[in-house]
Amino acid sequence: MAFYLNYNTHFSLLFSLLSFSFSQFDAVEAPSPSVDSCNGIFLSYAYSSGTKLKPTDPTHQPYRFESVLMVINNGDEKLKSWKVSVEFQNDE
Repeated sequence: MAFYLNYNTHFSLLFSLLSFSFSQFDAVEAPSPSVDSCNGIFLSYAYSSGTKLKPTDPTHQPYRFESVLMVINNGDEKLKSWKVSVEFQNDE
């Protein structure tokens, strides 16, 4: 009887984990809003790729990132200035 309860518990846990992992693959990302539907400043950021670089200090792994940032003014007023900062949480 103890084996049955233990087996049942493991089966439930395994089934829960498999259900969770399969549900991750089914997630569909919401589409980005269109630039045509914007009546102000449209900002779009898209990560393209990233690669590890050879570290000079093994405790601080450097990376090289490539991204595309697009700023489009669809509004009536002139955009006087703008600044963007892309920050990462792990000292990349």
